[in-house]
Formats: sequence, structure tokens, C-alpha cells
Amino acid sequence: MKSHAMPLWMSLVATLAAAGSAHAQSPGGQTHGAGGPADVEHFQVVTGFAQSFEITRTGSLTTIEIDADWKADLAGGSFEWKLFEDVPNGTLLDSNTFDSPPGGGNGSGPRSFAITPVDVTAGDTLVFMVRQVTPSTANESTLHWWVGDDTATDPYDAYPDGQGFARDSFDNYLTGTDFLGYEFDLRLRAFVVPPVTGPCATDSTAPVINTDTSIEVPVGTTQVTLTGGIFEDNLVASVTVDGILATLVDPGPTFLTTLTVAGPGSIVVDVIAVDGCGNESQPTQVTIDFVAVCAPEFDMCLDGNLGTAFYIDVIGPTGATCQLSCSTNAQGLGLGCSLPPVCPPVP
Repeated sequence: MKSHAMPLWMSLVATLAAAGSAHAQSPGGQTHGAGGPADVEHFQVVTGFAQSFEITRTGSLTTIEIDADWKADLAGGSFEWKLFEDVPNGTLLDSNTFDSPPGGGNGSGPRSFAITPVDVTAGDTLVFMVRQVTPSTANESTLHWWVGDDTATDPYDAYPDGQGFARDSFDNYLTGTDFLGYEFDLRLRAFVVPPVTGPCATDSTAPVINTDTSIEVPVGTTQVTLTGGIFEDNLVASVTVDGILATLVDPGPTFLTTLTVAGPGSIVVDVIAVDGCGNESQPTQVTIDFVAVCAPEFDMCLDGNLGTAFYIDVIGPTGATCQLSCSTNAQGLGLGCSLPPVCPPVP
């Protein structure tokens, strides 16, 4: 590769000399004219190249994909891409850089660039540019942007032909006909997400989850059933608990799932709900704690009746106690305990 200071024609000549046989063309596909070398397949991005294209449907532009070869060599390389309105160096819509690291390996095929979503209308003309931003030296990574179509069913045919532009060392963009007397189209595809219609067009509210966020289970428990409710003004598509799909039950709806767990340490699981419009709730975290079973202490005494009355102090995990009053009949049968707990009589 040559340096950026080299005149554009020398850069192009070096590129064209490395090209192979031309791609076959399909009806409506991108073309390059026969005025230039017949074996042009791709251009090497040195000073830079750009491609115009027409948007074919209204929506949100999210991704640009080019068909390219890249070679990672000893020195690596840094590249820049930009998306313009109408013409190169027009209104800038988005831009970013990407690197081809030294020794990172070669590649061939679609190379995608994520676009900050841009609202577009069918018939709009945009321009996508790629250029090298590191000085061109020996053993530096290179990028070749393919020209024309590969097969009759090529996905790049989804967008009408555009005009290819070559960038000189003075930041000027020249069309192929302006410079070498022939036209070229660089293989490019744009992904446009159509606008949402119907109830989902105005629904951006995520479901609200109503469930206990703290659960205590005895040490040794191996399965825990979680339940809860979902507040949503649209249909609820799914509820997952730590990635496990829960069962939805109407009305409500409510959800239910059984998890396999292991203590004794606490476990935190995420509950996520998604509605029919794709709105996803923030994770609701549920903590499962494993605790020791309450330990009873017995304090038996007579209560002056024919049976036997006794009191049970129930001690919880925190040390708090409450009392149950229990009794039997005169034969020691018919055990029963009062609820709620009562205090023993004063002696």
C-alpha cells in the first residue's frame, strides 16, 4: 500500500492491478460500466471510497453491511466510516471507527456496521463512506470493498443502484466517471426496520411485577415455588425466573414456577416480564434465604381442669418467642392448641 500523500490515480491503479474477473450482474443489480478495466472486482480502501444508495422503505435504518475482503498484517490498521445525507460530506448522520489488529486474521464476506437508528423515508438517498485513517505503510492491514453482484439472488439487489465515489488525498470525492471515465457500484446493503403500527405503536410501558422479594425456606429445601402477579394493560407474552420460563395463569395474570435450589447460602433470582409489544421489565430480584427450623421448648403445668394443659414457647430464627397453649382431656387424648398463642395463667 502507498501513503495518503500519493495522488489518487496512483492509488487506484495499484488497486485495479490486483483485481480479478468481474462479478456477473443480475437484473436491477448493482453494476459497473465497461469503460474501465473489465476485470475490476473490488477497490482497496486507501484514501477512501463512498457509495450512495436509495432507501426503499420507510422506517428506522439500523445497520449498513458491505461485502469486503480484509487482511490483517503486521502493522494493523485503523479505519473510519461515515453516513451522510444526499452526497459525500453532506449532512453527517453517524460515524465511527474500527480497527484491524495486527495478526488478527484475514476475512471475506459481509462486514456490518451498527448505525445509531436513523429515521428514513422511501426514496431518500444516503451515502456510506469508508476510509483508512492510519498512514499507509508496508505490511499494514488492508480492506477491499467489492464491486457489483455475486449471484442472481444476491441480497445486495434489495437496494437500487447508486453512484460510487473515490476520495482523493484532499478530501474530495469524485465519481468514477469524473475520474476514470467508467462507473462503479460498491456492494452495500442497508437494513431498515419498518415502523410499528397498531396498539404497539403507542405502547412503550413495560409490565410491573408484584411478588415477594424475600423468601425464607428451611435449611435442606431443594425446591422452591415462586408466584406473583403481573400488572400490564396489554397481553403478557412471557415471564422468566432466572431464565426459566414460568407458567402464566389467568386472570391477572399470575405466574408460577418451581426452582431447584441448594443452600445454605442465600440465592438471588431475577424475574423478568415481557409484554406482547416486546416491552421488557427491569429485573425484579427475589432473595431466597435458608433458615433453621423454629425450635420448641416445653413448659408443662396443670391448669386445674380434668385434662393437662401445657405451653410451648416457639423460638424463631431471630430469637423471638411466642407461646401456644395446648391441652388434652382427662385421658391424655384429644390434643389441641389455641390459636393465636395465649399467655399462661398467673400462678
